[in-house]
Amino acid sequence: MVTQFVWRAGSVASRFAERRSLIILLFLSVLAAVPRPCAASAPNPAAQRAAGLGPAPCMWSPPVADKNGQPDPVATLHALQANGFSCYGALLWQGTHVVAFDLDGLKRLMAVFEPAGVDVWVILIPPSEGGNSMPLKSDYVAWMQTLARLSLRYPHLRGVNIDDYLSSISVKTFTPQYTCRLYQAKQRINPALQFVPTLYFIDRARMRQFGRCMDGAWLWWTNLERGDAVAAWLEGARAIAGPKFPIYGGVYARWTSWHGQNPKPQVFRETLESTCRNSAGAVVWQLPLDQPGPLLTVAKDFGRLGSAGGCRPAAGGAH
Repeated sequence: MVTQFVWRAGSVASRFAERRSLIILLFLSVLAAVPRPCAASAPNPAAQRAAGLGPAPCMWSPPVADKNGQPDPVATLHALQANGFSCYGALLWQGTHVVAFDLDGLKRLMAVFEPAGVDVWVILIPPSEGGNSMPLKSDYVAWMQTLARLSLRYPHLRGVNIDDYLSSISVKTFTPQYTCRLYQAKQRINPALQFVPTLYFIDRARMRQFGRCMDGAWLWWTNLERGDAVAAWLEGARAIAGPKFPIYGGVYARWTSWHGQNPKPQVFRETLESTCRNSAGAVVWQLPLDQPGPLLTVAKDFGRLGSAGGCRPAAGGAH
């Protein structure tokens, strides 16, 4: 009888254990079915901040010069703020009759701009334009490492642009393999620093070759005589690039080698407005900040002091 009792007791315990296991499995299956955010999709403030140029156009403008013809960071900051801008493209170039920065000048600029909360995007010169951003010149891997370290000290150093990235002889340097070397060089130090080079068109072949090793692109509209097709052009580029690859629109505010006159104010306004609404942000090229004129008046209208509603992309414009 003791044996029979033990067997029955064991049988009851076994059935209870089985039921308990079934209950636990049922609970776990129900819990797994409850929707909840995963770590990959949770909001990342740093990533969200890095994904755009801000609520006003970013000004790739000559710095205000001091009496010796050198960049004056304080005067440049005041000119930006007076016109309602909080994003600046700092050109690193050593050229004749060009007021621009070298690395030491950039450090002085960041020391002034960082406490003021003004974002800075560094622009490096490609081989097709001489590769003479000083002092590292065309050692772009070293540039990415150096600027990534500097951005740890100055978080408002937001990104790096290399001009005319796939133009002319630059394609011999900026292969897909080398592009990934540049990207990984900054990723290992500060992934929040954005690598966003200048392009003039996007197609699916380029996206397959380069897209995984860029954080986006500055895409430039080159027709200075009309702006009515900008929206469709940017929309097409965004469709090819996809939601994880931001397209920023470049807008010319000065004559170029292929167009000998500054754009007319109405064309500039139309182009800038379409760019603001249909891209992740606008970059304005070579608009002097300390020289009042009709184009600066237009640009100011899209700044925080203007009446155009800023440069806030429409749905689908920012990625």
